[in-house]
Amino acid sequence: MPSKNFEIDGFRVGPFTEEEGEKLRRAIDDHIGYVAPEQRNDVLRGLLGKRGREPSLMVLIGRHALPHRHPRSVYNYARRRIVKYDSGKWTPRELHVLLDHYFKHIAPLITSNPALEGTYDQTAKSNDNPDQSSNSLISSTLAVSDVEATARPSRRRRQPGEAPAKPKVRLRHSWRPVSQRINRLPEQVHDKWKELRPCVEKYRSIFDDLTLTEEQRINQISKMIDTNDRPNVPKPAQLSTGMELIPVNYKGGSRRRPTFTDELRRDLHEFIRSNTKYDNTDGPLVSNIPWKKVSDHFKMFSESNLRLQWTLITFPYVLRRHVEGFSHYVVGRYGLHILRKNRIRVDRLGVVDFSYWLPQFPPLYVMKCVDGFLKRALQRYRKGNLKHVDVFVRKKGILTSEECANLAQYHNGLPVYVTTDGVYYEETAKHEPRPMTLSDARVAMISKGIKQPNAQRRRPIHELVAVDKGYVKMTLYRQIKLAYFEFQVRGYISSDMKIISKIPQTYLPPF
Repeated sequence: MPSKNFEIDGFRVGPFTEEEGEKLRRAIDDHIGYVAPEQRNDVLRGLLGKRGREPSLMVLIGRHALPHRHPRSVYNYARRRIVKYDSGKWTPRELHVLLDHYFKHIAPLITSNPALEGTYDQTAKSNDNPDQSSNSLISSTLAVSDVEATARPSRRRRQPGEAPAKPKVRLRHSWRPVSQRINRLPEQVHDKWKELRPCVEKYRSIFDDLTLTEEQRINQISKMIDTNDRPNVPKPAQLSTGMELIPVNYKGGSRRRPTFTDELRRDLHEFIRSNTKYDNTDGPLVSNIPWKKVSDHFKMFSESNLRLQWTLITFPYVLRRHVEGFSHYVVGRYGLHILRKNRIRVDRLGVVDFSYWLPQFPPLYVMKCVDGFLKRALQRYRKGNLKHVDVFVRKKGILTSEECANLAQYHNGLPVYVTTDGVYYEETAKHEPRPMTLSDARVAMISKGIKQPNAQRRRPIHELVAVDKGYVKMTLYRQIKLAYFEFQVRGYISSDMKIISKIPQTYLPPF
């Protein structure tokens, strides 16, 4: 079980390989023919649209191109990867659309029924329609209205003489109207909402003032973002348990975002320990942490921020205190040993299920430890500072500048650009293609007409390392091999396994 690939009803689900993605893109291009770039997204969304009780055209195309793939898997891949969406930092105008949707459609229902508080970011899942995304943010039950309060009676049969139970009221809505207006995925909108949710009330005064125009509201939102203003936060003496340790700093009269301290990390870790229980049927302990409950308790931070802080900082710190000899080097070397021993050939570490071999660690932490070794090995190779390995490159393995320029100019249908640090492909771009320019002498590597993407949207495919008379393509498999021998993983694996064996998957040590 080296990677996250599963089957449902005999059909494969999970991450797409490069070959599958290219095959599906070619099938779609053959179906739609030539389309102007500015109209391509509209045509692709038309293929995703429903056709009554019949599957969408996108699902039918996927059935012919990838018959082994589950229809839901094909639909989700096309919706998230083939159709282009905006990404990167949110603009004040996009925030205005999101907040306007909340204060117009959701906030009034919560005000009239406070019991709906905390339920407005949940939606029902539907597994009947293969055209529908498996993500809980999009539901076919929301086709008529994007916001509705529903009353569900209890399923338990009422006994004779028993009074009827009060129906459970729950607010359902979809982020689809917002995503369509700003051209972002519903998942992106939902993640942004979870970030804004703790301090959403600070924007209420902007939308309650009916005299303000749309541009004036956007300007005020922009000013509040620039100052990192977070009003309506209790003073330190009024904070609840676990929050009184958050430092509050002032600069220029505005309140800055709180930062993590040792005391706050201790409270976070102890809260996770007391609210996480090991269940043999649900996997290891670290995969059963109720992050929604944790986020509700520490409302000053987003759920993603809490997860990253605990996974990459607090959890390793606790293990170093209680397990002698433990460090991120131990986990990184053992991860390299797993990849090397099992001969895992993948395009990125994110598709490797490290929890299969290391269930006591969060997979993200293991991936970061392994990635650190890969970066250090490449850095030494570029600078010629390798200490424990000699690299010999065959003559036919050296690429010239012209070959680099022609190297996979399109990856999964997306344009690729080459830099001295590696090869990347563009996921989305808001501007027209234009030639790239570099101050480096190897500008000949860059082919004309390739888009200049934002640095936040770069995803490495493989690395190019300069050698005599050309360049060497360092795939992920070659990077693993280089790091394995450079850092002498074989000599440390015995002691590393002894240290890791001391860490159970059913227990979290105290802070």
